[in-house]
Amino acid sequence: MLTNNLSWAQVGGYLQKIVKNDGHYRAWRLASIGIVGFLGLAVIFTIYFIYNNIYNTLSNSNVILILSNSPQSDTIDVDAYEKAKEIIAKKEQITSIPIKLRNIFIYDESNTKPPNTTTTTSK
Repeated sequence: MLTNNLSWAQVGGYLQKIVKNDGHYRAWRLASIGIVGFLGLAVIFTIYFIYNNIYNTLSNSNVILILSNSPQSDTIDVDAYEKAKEIIAKKEQITSIPIKLRNIFIYDESNTKPPNTTTTTSK
């Protein structure tokens, strides 16, 4: 039920009074209702946005203070450490470049013809 014992018909009557047709003022009345509604929504969104960001900032700073005051030791994955150590050792090894390295930018002209071609001579 609505407060003050109002029925839906009475609410509809109030809404009809608000938007009733009384000349050129109807457009101004609807525009002002729209603008006030938009401003109300903007204020609600702004308050929610500020509250949410301030709350997140305070909770994050609280976590930072707690973690900085109580140092803890982290568990170390020994297998991953050994694997990384091996990879670093392989990376530090110097590889030798062969002397007869094929140059991919020089193409041998004798091999330019496709293999199964026949050449005919005209007489």
